[in-house]
This record gives sequence, C-alpha cells and structure tokens, in this order.
Amino acid sequence: DLHKEYRRQRQMCIRDRNSSDVFVKLLEYKKLLLDANQNLTYRDIQHILVQSSRKNDASDSSWSTNGAGHEVSHKYGYGVVDASAAVDLAVNWNHVGEEISFLSGNLDMNDIEIPDNSNTVISDSISVSQSIKVEHVEVIVDISHDYRGDLEIILTSPQGTENILSEKHSDGGNDWNNWMFTSVHNWDEDSTGTWTISVQDKGNGDSGTFHDWELNIYGTELNPDRDGDNLTN
Repeated sequence: DLHKEYRRQRQMCIRDRNSSDVFVKLLEYKKLLLDANQNLTYRDIQHILVQSSRKNDASDSSWSTNGAGHEVSHKYGYGVVDASAAVDLAVNWNHVGEEISFLSGNLDMNDIEIPDNSNTVISDSISVSQSIKVEHVEVIVDISHDYRGDLEIILTSPQGTENILSEKHSDGGNDWNNWMFTSVHNWDEDSTGTWTISVQDKGNGDSGTFHDWELNIYGTELNPDRDGDNLTN
C-alpha cells in the first residue's frame, strides 16, 4: 500500500534530523525514474538508488562498507543520488524478485537488568538459516528505562555490519515499549548466520530492564535456483 511504500522509501533518505526536504527530493527522484521506466516498483527504485548513489563527505568517520560491498553511513545513508546514473539503470531495469521474509517471533530476554552507566553490554544472538538477499531489517524491542536516551542499541549482522539503532542522545522519554527500529544498512547482504543485538546504558542516574526483542528480515531469495537445474524454482 501507499503508506508502506512511503515508509520504506524514507529509509533511503539521508539520516538528517531535518529530513522533510530530503524526502521531497526523494519523491522528485522517484518521478524522474518512473518517467524513464513506468513499470518500476518502489522496491526497484530503492535498489536503483542504492546502486547509483555516490559517497559524499568522504572524510567523515561514519562511512563503512557493508557485507555486500556497499559504502554506507549512519549520517548520509548511501550518499548523494546520482540522477544521471539512476536514470541509466532505470531504463533497462529488470524487476527484483518477490519479497520474502524471516520473522523471528518473540525472543525472551528474561527481564535482564541493564546496569546504569556501565561498560557491561547486554547482548543476545539469533542464528538465521534462511538465505535472503537483504533489503531491510526490523528490530522490535521492549525495554523499560526511565531515560531511554541513555541507551545505545546496535544490531550486528553475520557480515559484521553494525546498525546503530539508537545512540546516546537527549531523550527523556521512558521506555522503548514494543518499539520498531528499521535499517537498510545491510542491503544485499546474505541473511544467513548469527545476528546480535547489543544494549548498553551510557548515562548516569537510570537503569533499565530488557524484556524481549524480535528480528524481521526482508528481501529476495538469494539463490532462486536451489536445485542447480539453471531454472528458478
């Protein structure tokens, strides 16, 4: 639906606190690509933007390379859209495959305490056997805390890509109650392997409790020719 499309497209924006202008530009790029190829889906457009974007502010320390070889930043996403390169890709683009998913269900943390302003990192891991070419991941956490801005929450993929879901910041809200974080930093990685969530309290005065979490992974089948007959299954 349209709301789902907009929500996912916003994940491709530069991670700027003033993101409204970025979102408007994204819609302009969407129109440009649809003018070049009216058959594109919103997922096709996301793939095109990832593949055609250019690294900006190259000296910034936030840049890293994910497990699929894409340069990505928690400040700038996949960088600056190269409109010409994006249109060139769009003209002869082949649709991405049907979306599939891995849904972990509830992962109980047994109400483990998160120590106040401590070097202790509370972590949990899940092994994923399903091979998905990742597009985006969702992490849903249920954490009680009187000052949630103290918490750093990181999801690490099997390829070692760190998704900084929350970092220490000024936010006096209490609790991350069934709160969903979404990341596209694992784009094109293989989902197979161990995914780890880490939670650490980095501020004084408040402790918390980690109740449970969930991991949802969305993308396409990594190997559509599972039986090796050169035909998709």
